[in-house]
Amino acid sequence: MTASLGKELYVEQAEKKAEFDKTAKAAKAAEVSAKSEAQKDKKNELKAEPQNGKESEPQKEVQNGKESESKAGLNPAAEPQVKAQPKNDSETEPKKGAQNGKKPADKRITLIHRLGVVFIVLGLLGLMLPLVNNTLLRMNSRINLHNISAEDMERNFENAEYFPIEKIEEIGYVNFWPLLGKSHDDHIIGELVVPSVGIDMPIYSSSSNENLLAGAGLLFPNRRMGVGNYTLAGHRASGKNILMHNLMDVEIGKTIYVTNKRVIYAYKIVSTVQKNTDAVEMLDDSQIEKYENSPIVSLMTCYNGQGNSRWFVIGKIAGFMPYSPEALEKEYEGEGTSFLH
Repeated sequence: MTASLGKELYVEQAEKKAEFDKTAKAAKAAEVSAKSEAQKDKKNELKAEPQNGKESEPQKEVQNGKESESKAGLNPAAEPQVKAQPKNDSETEPKKGAQNGKKPADKRITLIHRLGVVFIVLGLLGLMLPLVNNTLLRMNSRINLHNISAEDMERNFENAEYFPIEKIEEIGYVNFWPLLGKSHDDHIIGELVVPSVGIDMPIYSSSSNENLLAGAGLLFPNRRMGVGNYTLAGHRASGKNILMHNLMDVEIGKTIYVTNKRVIYAYKIVSTVQKNTDAVEMLDDSQIEKYENSPIVSLMTCYNGQGNSRWFVIGKIAGFMPYSPEALEKEYEGEGTSFLH
């Protein structure tokens, strides 16, 4: 009896101890699980924090709001979809590369278009520039001689100054523009008329670049009309009927007239010749020896626009008469006037 009771007590105690051990193990496992969950939560919180270590208040409020909405059982599908942002720059690199690959090509195309426009504009300017220059020269050479008297011309002749021939500049594309409108009325000493080719221009006492854009210039300011070799220079513009362009169209036997508003001198054209620029003998007074020592007039201009060649038209004195506008106008119109020798 006693042995049986002791055995039952032993079994009961063993069962209680096993149950206790089981309970203790379960509690310990629960504690370990709780600690593990806590550590996971802490790691998640650290990952969710911004780089500066502090989450901004607006972000916390948004997160709290989302948590409360999820807890309240709101439908996430009803919320507007937010476009997912790339987590790092590596996702955007292919797009950037594609864009960078297109930009140089676009720039090259734009540059080609701009250069094309520039070339077109330059081409149009090149076509229009001669027309513009001729128009400017035509306007600049329209000098009114009616207001200049014979006394003015004589005074201008007495005050004439020599302009070196080597300083005379040719007409370029735009180099003469600053000189337009700057011819000197106080240098006008006469008028040159070649009716057969439509030349009618003032004669200046100086062959300065400003004066030659408006008329003919006397190369040697001490030479008078009707005496020795009366040498006049003028520019040959590219347009007809401008300055001395038509001088190359003259014919032997036609007449050249020069006047100082006191006397009209008539020269009969006897020679036309092309010379190099260094043919200075054509300007010398000794040239009259070729024409029986008679006074001559020598008109000089560029040969067909060539800077290294000159065109000379030589006229031998044919007669003279007192000046009158009507007499000169009749000669210009080809009606003819008798000249006394």
